[in-house]
Amino acid sequence: LVMEEEQLATIKKPGIVEHLTKEQFEHRVCEIVKCKRDISYFAEKYFKIINLDKGLMTIKLYDKQKELLKYFVDEKRCIVLAARQSSKTTTYTIYLLWLTMFFPEKKVMILANKADTALEILDRIRMAYSYVPEFLKPGVFVWNKGEVQFANRSTIKGFATASDAARGFSANVVVMDEASFVPNNVASKVFESIYPVISSSKNSQFIMVSTPNGADPKNLYYEIWQKANNKNKDANTEGWKPFRFDWWDVPGRDEQWKLNTIASIGQTRFDQEFGNVFLSSTTTKKLIPDDITDKFRQMLA
Repeated sequence: LVMEEEQLATIKKPGIVEHLTKEQFEHRVCEIVKCKRDISYFAEKYFKIINLDKGLMTIKLYDKQKELLKYFVDEKRCIVLAARQSSKTTTYTIYLLWLTMFFPEKKVMILANKADTALEILDRIRMAYSYVPEFLKPGVFVWNKGEVQFANRSTIKGFATASDAARGFSANVVVMDEASFVPNNVASKVFESIYPVISSSKNSQFIMVSTPNGADPKNLYYEIWQKANNKNKDANTEGWKPFRFDWWDVPGRDEQWKLNTIASIGQTRFDQEFGNVFLSSTTTKKLIPDDITDKFRQMLA
């Protein structure tokens, strides 16, 4: 309740008029232009997060996060494979706030495997907005747990993936969080109902983000990830572009961290949670062990 009251106290009403000096006006225009042109500049100067060790702070992006932000800005069919605790969710919340603040009439749909998760993601965005300086904020028309609508007519809504309400909301940007964990029948139905609308617009965007969850060919996320990585153009007619976020891309994670983590949770769980490995149910040994594959990926990163 305290956090909710703090957020409500910081939302900006539409149509507020301010009297500025020439210097103040020029400074604000300059900052708005910088933020709109450079998402990393906006994030590192104005985007607040709650760090487990340091509390409330302005985010400091590491290199892979900057790459991921640029990827979101540049690509329309995005599929991200990311290790656990790699700040993938934080990174796309930066993108969604930046997009809706600085570009009008963007309609964003966040789909998560659970309704509570979708609302928690939206709350991160609302909190970050509340700490942005007043002159950067668009005014707010709608502000509740499930929806934010700015005066520039950009909207962000959160849904559970299985929700029928999601199908009645027309969006030009869709984010499917932890897509590989959505049950196959649910994911297929939602994708079949939403994707035709998205694909009909040249400027629409579909973002799928997940850790791996098995090598099931019927799993929508796994199917699209394989398609995106297939060099045969005919296999990827929709233009999906893959982005891989490995455990070693996170500062502070080295070989010793890996060994300590494996000692705590075991090799199999490490492979799935942090190794970006699509584990198969088969007991057949792999020709090339995962640790050797990891070393080659690190060398090429």
